[in-house]
Amino acid sequence: MPSLKSTHASIVQLSVPVLAAAGGVAFLGEALTLRLALASAAILGGIALVILEQQAATDHPGGVRADKP
Repeated sequence: MPSLKSTHASIVQLSVPVLAAAGGVAFLGEALTLRLALASAAILGGIALVILEQQAATDHPGGVRADKP
């Protein structure tokens, strides 16, 4: 995987706890609690924010975006 940038690899690595918890629910019959759902949503939401910010930075390299004067 030499073409995978370290920043992309670290972002993907952040989703491992969510994937492990989903596997526990799906394959081991673990309970899907509100706490687990909220924690998973927070993790995935944070990952989404990072990805969206990176895309915005690459779309507008000077830091100037159309939605911000």
